[in-house]
Amino acid sequence: MESSAQCVAGTDRARPELRPRARASRFEAARRDHGSLPYDHCVKHLRALALLLCAWLSPPAPAHDYVQPYFETVPGSDAVGNGIITITAQDSRGLLWFGTPEGLYSYDGHRLRALRADPKNPAAINDDYIRALLPHSDGHLWVATQNGGISVYDPVSDRFSHHRPRPGDPTALPSLATLALAEDPDGDVWVGFGNHGLARWSHTSGSFQSFLPQPGAPGRVQHDTVRSLLIDRRGDLWMGTGNGLQRLRRGSTHFEHLLSEPERAEGFARQYVYALFEAQDGRLWIGTQSHGGAILDPLTLHLKRLPDGVGGLSHPWISGFTQPRPEQIWIHTYGGGIDIVDASDGRVLQRVRSDPSMPGSLALDRLTAP
Repeated sequence: MESSAQCVAGTDRARPELRPRARASRFEAARRDHGSLPYDHCVKHLRALALLLCAWLSPPAPAHDYVQPYFETVPGSDAVGNGIITITAQDSRGLLWFGTPEGLYSYDGHRLRALRADPKNPAAINDDYIRALLPHSDGHLWVATQNGGISVYDPVSDRFSHHRPRPGDPTALPSLATLALAEDPDGDVWVGFGNHGLARWSHTSGSFQSFLPQPGAPGRVQHDTVRSLLIDRRGDLWMGTGNGLQRLRRGSTHFEHLLSEPERAEGFARQYVYALFEAQDGRLWIGTQSHGGAILDPLTLHLKRLPDGVGGLSHPWISGFTQPRPEQIWIHTYGGGIDIVDASDGRVLQRVRSDPSMPGSLALDRLTAP
């Protein structure tokens, strides 16, 4: 199988001659700044970039138009080692960023550029294995790496600065095992770890504050693994942990453990909450690693579980969400391709699956977060 990326160019697979070209105009300004620069388990095969680029580049289609999306190869993607992507993001300039186990890549609509670790260059990224990305509102890109802490990219200077643990310094980054990043309305950055709970970086002091896990203690972080983070439109912080869902209201110090009581059959007790997404109507879409998905009203805490099996979701591992149109949510699964569902009630409208016999098909059915 080729290790090339894909983007969507249209929605009619039966008649490729009618496919409109993917629009790249939104990338032009970024490309001008970017073009003169030198080239240099959570995985997604590079060809499965189709999902991300489909949401951003596909032309609108009428409601209830359920023809299959058509995916095309992203030029230059054969330069990405092993064809594996761990995380994706888009910055304010329009650049797409792809984290891989072999470096960080940007894509301006025309070509890929690689940024890799260099032990002789302190301004290079710290480590090539990328775990999380966060385009900050100040224009910098936060990059969480597997073994090098967090590197922060300045697009003006084309240099990285770094956050690493420092023994004996409680204001430093507390752990290398970073899994999630989120920016709050004050510009502070929240960091979720695989072994250390949660931390917050203050944009005013430049220091970190740790929130160590204290399972069973009311108002505290309930698990050492914080896999997903979301700041909603009210500025509240939502946390997907190894033991359910938590919320920290803006201005509060009390971490609520929500819908995660052991006696609540439809809740998230002892479930690994893998993905969080705020839809245009303000409701939260929640994905777990092995127990499917759900829709939550954050005001009433009314929870609706999404059924699986016949007529329901294609796979119990929900790895991410996008909303390319107000009436649709695209649910990414790690094993069942994409389920396109009605944004109002979660009803499955269409399934997008890999089919090697069909030109323009999704390359793989194992997808991670966009």
